[in-house]
Amino acid sequence: MKKNLLLLLTLWLTVSAAQAQIWIGGGLSMKTSSTTLGSYHMGTNNTIAVTPEVGYCLSNIWAVGLRIGYAHYDDAETVLIDQTLMGQSNEFSVAPFVRYTFYQTGAFSFFADGALAYRAIHKSGYDSNMNTLGLNIGPGVQMAINKKVGLTARMGFAGYEHSWMKDRGMKLKNNRFSLDVFSDFTFGAYFNL
Repeated sequence: MKKNLLLLLTLWLTVSAAQAQIWIGGGLSMKTSSTTLGSYHMGTNNTIAVTPEVGYCLSNIWAVGLRIGYAHYDDAETVLIDQTLMGQSNEFSVAPFVRYTFYQTGAFSFFADGALAYRAIHKSGYDSNMNTLGLNIGPGVQMAINKKVGLTARMGFAGYEHSWMKDRGMKLKNNRFSLDVFSDFTFGAYFNL
C-alpha cells in the first residue's frame, strides 16, 4: 500500500511539474544618501538588500510566490521617544504573495502583486528589535528574454503596516498607511524551471 501511495505521489508531482511553471528569481538593491545642513555633514546612510523569491504559476493570469529578504543599513537612523539612534541595522523579511497578470503583449506582462509581509529589524549596539506586519499591493512589469529567463521591475506600492517594539520596558506601536508611487523601484531577474 505504501509503495502504491508513493508511486501515485511521484506520478502526480511529475505531471504537476511538467504542466506548471515554477520560477526562481529575486533582486538586489543598493542605496546611499548623504545629508548636509549648511556646511555641516550630518551623515551618510548606505543600504544593501537581497530579495530572492520563488513562485508557482497557477494559470496564465494567477500565480503565488514567496519572497524573502535581507537588508543591511549602515549608519541608519532610528528615532525613539526621546532619542535618535545611529548605527547598523539588519532586517529580515518574509512575504508570501499572490500575483495577478492583467495584461500581456509580446514579451511583456503587466501584473499586480498583493503581499502579506513580516519584517524583523535589529539595531546593533542597542537592545532594540522592531517587528512589522503589513499588507501591500503594487504593480510591476515582466519581460521574457526567452522561455527560461526574464527580467522584472516593480514600482511603488499601496498598503498598511503595523509595527511594534519594546524600548526600556515600554511598548511602542505604529500604524501606517502608505501610497508610495515614485520612490520604491525594484529590478530583478527570474528563471523558469
